[in-house]
Amino acid sequence: MHRVLTTAIIAALLAGCSTTAPAPARGERLPLWFDCLRERGEAVIGAHRAGPAPGLPENALTTMAATLARNHNALLEIDVQASADGVLFLLHDDRLDRTTEASGPAAARTWAELRQLRLRDNGGALTEAYIPSLADALALAMSQGGVVQLDIKRGVDFGAVVAAVRAAGAEDHVIIITYRDDDALAVARAAPDLMISASVNAPVAAERLIAAGLRRDRLLAWTGTRTPDPALFAALRAAGIEPLFGTLGRAGERLDDRWLEDGDAREFAALERDGVVVVATDRGTAVETALGPPSCRR
Repeated sequence: MHRVLTTAIIAALLAGCSTTAPAPARGERLPLWFDCLRERGEAVIGAHRAGPAPGLPENALTTMAATLARNHNALLEIDVQASADGVLFLLHDDRLDRTTEASGPAAARTWAELRQLRLRDNGGALTEAYIPSLADALALAMSQGGVVQLDIKRGVDFGAVVAAVRAAGAEDHVIIITYRDDDALAVARAAPDLMISASVNAPVAAERLIAAGLRRDRLLAWTGTRTPDPALFAALRAAGIEPLFGTLGRAGERLDDRWLEDGDAREFAALERDGVVVVATDRGTAVETALGPPSCRR
């Protein structure tokens, strides 16, 4: 009888213990994933303007879906504008001329007008893709388990973007890009749980942002597009901050083109070895091949 009771007690105690960690709260998954990438020395690509290709326009839902289908770990950098009636939508340029079938300033049009405009690919060919809303872009990213980097264009209210992220429940799928310390800190005050990319040219610049209120585990350090700085990458990683570096830019001048000209992508692999966690690129297919898939899972 004693043995039976003891066995029952042990079984009950074991049943109350679980070796499975509790699921992270909303907004916690993305920081944990970046921690994993930094700690394991792994890198992923940031697909500039979602990774356009022939027939796939920049900042289009079809392009986002195609990039994620090819590389689930790619971050999708997309550009956020506001219509005349306050609807947030995706477009890089202030004007419609280059990337759509229309012309003139985008901000002068209502969303009802903008949503009807077809997009051109980077070769100028008109496609059957239309200007998407930010809400639709967030919904697509969430449905495919992807992550978007939101490049908020001049004049667009950061608070409105944060509200859109909240409304979509997309906290684990969004990084807010900022270029000025004031903007980074404003986003941090409004949404301390969101990941924020901020321009950092020295470890002390990152520490100033953290001292001013940006959480260390929410800070991604954008280190530019000109010359890789392994010492800076190492210092940031030692401080628990993930370095980002861009090889994108003007065609023919960007590091993407210069490094891939000889057909050897070893420079991108060197970025990963030096501690870069995100390589922002216009040549996603080639760069992701050089980096290989990460072992870290979101």
